[in-house]
Amino acid sequence: MGSVPLLEVRAGWEFPLPSGLLSWYHRNMKDATIDTKKSIRGRPKRATTPIMVRVDERELALIDGWIAENGPPYVTRPEAIRRLTQKGLEAASQELSNGES
Repeated sequence: MGSVPLLEVRAGWEFPLPSGLLSWYHRNMKDATIDTKKSIRGRPKRATTPIMVRVDERELALIDGWIAENGPPYVTRPEAIRRLTQKGLEAASQELSNGES
């Protein structure tokens, strides 16, 4: 079987590559898939709207106290604020459905 020169260097050396290997290489490269999708860095996007809330020290102490009493071993302040807001909204909707204002 003949060989095809693959690389010639300045010193005059040639590095041969068997001709069958050359066609095998192209056949496999044709089947290769190229993933051009870039990975997204950072936090995953959520279908929520971020808001900024300023809380004074007294309210923050009350939130931290609620976390210590009602939260699982560790609840973040944002999660505690979401839970407290949900409870407040549920209580307000119950008052409205009962006819109280």
